[in-house]
Amino acid sequence: MEEHTCYDFLCETISRMRKEADITQEQLADQLGISPQAISKWESKRSCPDIGLLPQIARIFGTTIDQLFGIESRAEEPLDPPPIGIVKNLPWPDNDDFHVVVYQGHRLRRFFIGEEQRNMMFHYNGPAQNVHCAVNLACEKNVEGHTSAGRDVMILGDVKAGHVTAGKDVTVHGGVSGNVHAGKDFQIGRDVGGKVNAGKDVTVGGNAMDKITAGSQVRVGWAKGKIKAPSTQMMNESPEGQPEEDSSDNQ
Repeated sequence: MEEHTCYDFLCETISRMRKEADITQEQLADQLGISPQAISKWESKRSCPDIGLLPQIARIFGTTIDQLFGIESRAEEPLDPPPIGIVKNLPWPDNDDFHVVVYQGHRLRRFFIGEEQRNMMFHYNGPAQNVHCAVNLACEKNVEGHTSAGRDVMILGDVKAGHVTAGKDVTVHGGVSGNVHAGKDFQIGRDVGGKVNAGKDVTVGGNAMDKITAGSQVRVGWAKGKIKAPSTQMMNESPEGQPEEDSSDNQ
């Protein structure tokens, strides 16, 4: 009898949810910033998704990471009926985070095709602490907590803390103290102090103090941590006149 692992269940769940959502492997790959071949390998159980993609996969299908692995959480039944205006059975925990979503009629839209998502932008005019947006997100000031978007994230201030995750591109005009995951490109105007992971290009106007991983090219003023990318370009000398170490891991 063949033994199934939790990773087998994860791959089966992704395949099932993708078909239930009536989206192709190419459309799912485009949302995640990866190749359709990677989706095919997951669904045939030849490989598993990177752990960093699990929050994004769960958000696309409107579920949780636990449920992707088949772990059901037990929720206590409310003693009284919920107040008018409270929507039950939403695919995220009931906490203080802000969730920006789109309803079509009475249906919560979990997936957008083509221009639908490109044409939607939510502007958050204040210090963003925990904001999760199904479409494009523009933060007019600083980010001070976890922030995510189904497509692009644009931040006019600094990322003071937390994580920034985007299905496509991340653009930060200021500096970054937290970690960033971009499905496609990441651009920052000044220094970045946390880990950076991008599906394609990373461009840092200042210096990078931690690890950078990119699918294509990294352009950075100077990097203290390790760089893993096919192509790396250092634009400045190392600080304080010290000789620059070869921290790249080009493949």
